[in-house]
Amino acid sequence: MRKHFQRAGTLVGLLAALPAAQAGSLNVANTDLTLSGGVTAGVFHTTNNGSTNTTEYEVPDFLLELSSAADSEVGFTAAFGHLAGASLWDGGVPAVDPGSMDVQYGYLTVPVGSAVTVDAGKLATMIGYEVAPSYANSNILLGSVWYEQPVYYKGVRATYSADGFSAYAEANDDPVLGGVGPNADGKSVVFGASTSYGGYDWLASYGNGFNAKNILDLIVSGKVGGIDGAINFDYQSLDDNAPGQDDSAYGIALYATFPASAMVTVPVRVEYVSDGTSGLYEGVDSAYTLTITPTYHASESTFVRGELAYISADNKIFADDKGQPKDNNTSFVLEAGVTL
Repeated sequence: MRKHFQRAGTLVGLLAALPAAQAGSLNVANTDLTLSGGVTAGVFHTTNNGSTNTTEYEVPDFLLELSSAADSEVGFTAAFGHLAGASLWDGGVPAVDPGSMDVQYGYLTVPVGSAVTVDAGKLATMIGYEVAPSYANSNILLGSVWYEQPVYYKGVRATYSADGFSAYAEANDDPVLGGVGPNADGKSVVFGASTSYGGYDWLASYGNGFNAKNILDLIVSGKVGGIDGAINFDYQSLDDNAPGQDDSAYGIALYATFPASAMVTVPVRVEYVSDGTSGLYEGVDSAYTLTITPTYHASESTFVRGELAYISADNKIFADDKGQPKDNNTSFVLEAGVTL
């Protein structure tokens, strides 16, 4: 069930050759670079994964991102590393090969006038509230709504930004949108817009896979009574579906981070997904998930956290170690991380 990432060459030699500079940046011969990213390590335990192997020790995230600003010249962003993509569907077990290093995303940014930029290369999606590196999310295991959304893909994106409003349009080769269905040709287009209103951030995106899958995604995020929160609503449909099979599905994810003390937070994620007989959410028919992730922030860039994640589905899509079908799965994770 886990998403996989392609292998590629290595940037380790390049990074080792770059001279040291001030924290957070690198000074090189022809431009100013910013280095960011993160590393996490932890122990993952899950139930009902159809195997006697229920515990793994992993380095789920190792990502180094180099970027240069595109103020008046061509800029770039490139990220190299390993991302396990562990989700509550699999609980991080079995582990993804830690040698699967890849240029996860990388693109050039060309400014066109004062308000428009064009990105071309391997893009990171604008759809969805969560992102692939777990250290950049409040929860460790990625959610059921995120799992059916795009991640990284080759394409070109134009973005207009001015006066607190942003809109974008892109054409891409995303396999999540363009590669689903019997007549899919692997191509898709995405449109979106974002703004701030009433003290909240609003983002709407629509992705259309040609003869494939379509996604309407809405995100509202902000602070309510001192609690950071967000809602991600996701509606999916199929252009071509098998006879007698549903052609649509939807999911909703609620996020809230409760401050327990100056150094401890408790992020909570609650989800509901419904796909009927479409199979668009792993064939659950309908399912609920609950994820609780107490986190100790040792510093601004380091953390230790634990997680309990539970999913309960109408259909028995899981299995115990004897192969008996089950309708639920529970995962426990302990993880430490550093962000750059």
